Amino acid sequence: MRVRISEWATGPATAFRLAKMGAMPDESILTPPERDPVIEAYKAGVDRTLFREMLKLSPDERLRRIEELGRFQEELRKAGRALR
Repeated sequence: MRVRISEWATGPATAFRLAKMGAMPDESILTPPERDPVIEAYKAGVDRTLFREMLKLSPDERLRRIEELGRFQEELRKAGRALR
């Protein structure tokens, strides 16, 4: 059986899953898609470790962090008003 899948699902893990199912992956999934120079330029300025750290947290933990950030923001806003 030959299988064609979309570009977002490319990579060795996908090929492995397809092989386990007995499917023969189409050659297009084994070659990485071309890199977009604009996206690569944006990625150069992004600290991906922050994304990884947040993704290690549960959704509840992430929500708590966002709420804490909101409280901190409100404290800064109040302090700024007090200085005026």
